[in-house]
Amino acid sequence: MRHSSEHCVYHRRMTEPATSSAIQVVDHGRDWPRTFLRLRDWIWPSDVAIAIEHVGSTAVPGMAAKPVIDMDVVIASRTNLPSIVSRLGSLGYQHRGDLGIADREAFLAPRNQPAHHLYLCVENSLALKNHLAVRDYLRTTCRTRWLIPL
Repeated sequence: MRHSSEHCVYHRRMTEPATSSAIQVVDHGRDWPRTFLRLRDWIWPSDVAIAIEHVGSTAVPGMAAKPVIDMDVVIASRTNLPSIVSRLGSLGYQHRGDLGIADREAFLAPRNQPAHHLYLCVENSLALKNHLAVRDYLRTTCRTRWLIPL
C-alpha cells in the first residue's frame, strides 16, 4: 500500500478500554457550557494554569455528544507538572499519566463532580493544538454545513 507524503497512517495497538459500559450519545445539552464553567471555576485557583479550555463534542453548540465534558488545563511547561498534579490531587483527581500522548496528562475525575475528562496540556503542544483545532473546526462546520439549530 502506498502513502502520499500528505497522508500518513499510523497503526498503534489500543489499550484495553477503561470501562465496558455502552457509550451513550445524546442531543446537545444546553447546560454543558454552564457545567464546564462550574468545573473550571472549581479548578481554576492555580498559579500555574494559563487557561482551562472546553474541548470535545460538548464544546460544540448543537452537536450530539457523549454527556461528558472534556477539559484541557493549559500549563506553560512540564516543569509545572508536579505542582498542578498535586493541586488536582487535593481536589480528588487521580493522575493516570500521559496514556501514550506526549505533553498531555490524563486525570480521573472525582465521583462527586459532573462527568468529565480532565487533561493537563503543555502550552503550544501538539496534543493541545489537536484538541483546539478539532473543536474549532466542528464549531464552524456544524453551524455552516449541517445547520444545526441552537
